[in-house]
Amino acid sequence: MNFVFVENIEEVFRIALLNYQEKKLNLNFLKGEIQKIVKREEDRKKKEMLGKKRKIKYLKAKKRAKGKR
Repeated sequence: MNFVFVENIEEVFRIALLNYQEKKLNLNFLKGEIQKIVKREEDRKKKEMLGKKRKIKYLKAKKRAKGKR
């Protein structure tokens, strides 16, 4: 199992519990809900980091182009 840093763990459990109570399913469902929320958070962080890397590359290229002119 991978560990992911989630900024607001209370929010994750609150959302999962609300969905659990709404559908009145078993605990495996609750576990799945938590995993889905954590996965979404993990994907968001990856996209955020990718955006930062892309921005850095863009700024470096901009500096390079400016220096050659």
